[in-house]
Amino acid sequence: MSRLSYSTPGMTKAGGPPPPPGYRALRVRVRLGSGPEVFTRAGEALMGWRMHRAVGLGVSPTAPAAAPGVRVDLRLGPLRAPCEVVWTVRERTRTGFAYGTLPGHPECGEEAFVVEYLAGGSVTLTVHAFSRPAAWYLRALGPVARRGQAAVAHGYGRALRRLARRPTMGGMTGAASATPARRLVLASASPARLGLLRQAGMAPEVIVSGVDEDALSAPTPTELALVLARAKAAAVAERPEAADALVVGCDSVLELDGRPLGKPADPEDAMNRWKSMRGRSGVLLTGHCVIDTATGGEAFGTAATTVHFGEPTDAEIAAYVASGEPLHVAGAFTLDGRSAPFVERIEGDHGNVIGLSLPLFRRLLTELGIPVTSLWSL
Repeated sequence: MSRLSYSTPGMTKAGGPPPPPGYRALRVRVRLGSGPEVFTRAGEALMGWRMHRAVGLGVSPTAPAAAPGVRVDLRLGPLRAPCEVVWTVRERTRTGFAYGTLPGHPECGEEAFVVEYLAGGSVTLTVHAFSRPAAWYLRALGPVARRGQAAVAHGYGRALRRLARRPTMGGMTGAASATPARRLVLASASPARLGLLRQAGMAPEVIVSGVDEDALSAPTPTELALVLARAKAAAVAERPEAADALVVGCDSVLELDGRPLGKPADPEDAMNRWKSMRGRSGVLLTGHCVIDTATGGEAFGTAATTVHFGEPTDAEIAAYVASGEPLHVAGAFTLDGRSAPFVERIEGDHGNVIGLSLPLFRRLLTELGIPVTSLWSL
């Protein structure tokens, strides 16, 4: 066995050693369906790494199926998480494995995935983990990181549920294998984002997330935009009306002097913002998150556009604030409204400043194996 980054392998197994002090526990159980066929398909998808791939992870194992000693590199964007399988179980009513973290993983600990066929015929996935943060950014996120870990576990369950309910379609060819049109759900009340998607030939439904933006935080403006986008997409993806759809969540912040600026608190705040922004440059950051509720797959990223502001007079700023527009937009400005004459130029994606980067959206869809053309409305 390779050099694990923790000292108690097997701690997620029944009868295994207890976790060291300071390790937090996670246990999530998700119902996958019922019947022996669901149990068999779920076990095959789990042991063959298909569940991990279905949530949008890059998966590079040293063997096609999980077995003790098999190493696997998990990747999500620039993040790399090397692991090694430490135990497996293949019984009449239980199938699964656990892997432990290797040096370079952002966490230290062990995570187990077990599919069970219960006495009543139900099939469940249990995700059980003991871990502590190893990377500084996870330590800084604190409770947000813990909520994120639980959300990922539920995502595994959604993905495996979908994989278990249908046979593999890999042998289909010709017209039968063409990508069908997909429902698109926008997790935002922003008319600007809705307009951008419609202009690109899509017909999204709108389901507002209801996420309390003030309750979330992150160490940097870039991370904050992404945390908010992921929270909004996840909140909508959990709803029954978003089943079998693609959910896109976005959130924008303006970075100025290293600080994130969202929507102004009141007219006075908007006035002060503009007086501090005029004649200067800021970076408009928009976090994007796409969740495929049919598979549980998730892809996310942040787009950045540099904005060079003009020098409106105090009277112009007062008139703009009196219009009410800046109170409803991140950074107290927008390119598709009354503040457009106060922006000298931008460097980067115009749509990103309005609220959604269509090029980044397409790249995220590609990560999930979905062509953007499948979202075009007729």
